[in-house]
Amino acid sequence: MEAKTETQIEYENVTVKVPKNIMRLLRDRQEDVEMSPTEYLEYVIVQIVHADIDVEEVFAPRPEKLIERYGLKPIFEKILNDC
Repeated sequence: MEAKTETQIEYENVTVKVPKNIMRLLRDRQEDVEMSPTEYLEYVIVQIVHADIDVEEVFAPRPEKLIERYGLKPIFEKILNDC
């Protein structure tokens, strides 16, 4: 049986403006979603990019080519438990 190796994802820090009331909601409800506000935002951003790639009309060429070209499969697998 092979041991599964931990995927290392390289991150880039960005500044995102989020309405104050949204952040308050995320902080207040983090137990419900079982994620910190930062984890939630990371998940949602990756989820949206993944969905946009699947649509094919948003990003061209075909989804498989984009996922391969940018090395997105391990990111989607680790963060979304998908692919």
